[in-house]
Amino acid sequence: RRPQPGAVPRIAALDRLDAQLLLAEARFSASLGESSRSVEQLLSSTIALLAALLFGASGWYVVHSLRAQIAQRQALSDANDRWELAAEASGVGLFVWRLADDTFELDARARGLYGLDASVPQVVARTRLAALMHPDDRGIAVPLARSASEGVPLNLRYRIVLPGGSIRHMVANGLLRDHNVPNAERRIFGVLRDVTSETD
Repeated sequence: RRPQPGAVPRIAALDRLDAQLLLAEARFSASLGESSRSVEQLLSSTIALLAALLFGASGWYVVHSLRAQIAQRQALSDANDRWELAAEASGVGLFVWRLADDTFELDARARGLYGLDASVPQVVARTRLAALMHPDDRGIAVPLARSASEGVPLNLRYRIVLPGGSIRHMVANGLLRDHNVPNAERRIFGVLRDVTSETD
């Protein structure tokens, strides 16, 4: 069957249009692939840059934190050294009263003040320390100790009887420091002083 007049030019035009569309599609595909590669490279570079920044920031934070901890430890060590020097010069003994088991941790000076062996660190039951108190002073210690366990500052003046029978006048000052912890973990920190010379 013969094509109708005028159909041949239209077919040729459609063929040309089809060829142009195929060429445009090939160019679009090529540019799309190139754009995809560019975006991928950009994303990879951005991720690498962010990773480097995070690594640098975390490294700086770790170094900064370590320096701060070292400075805090040094300051604490300096404060402890100053306190030890002052306590040594004044003859002050330190104690920690652990309320859970009703025992005292005494430093060497505190043990010496009570006439205990100062060279042997030990935890002493409160009943043992109470037994060293002068019988006339034991009654005042009980209510003050109870108040101290409830957060009232401990200010106690009393006498102890040393192993040789001599009397030593003592002052104990303490404070409950662990208000926000369970009762089983509460402790009273304090100092002991020999004030015998002040009573003569």
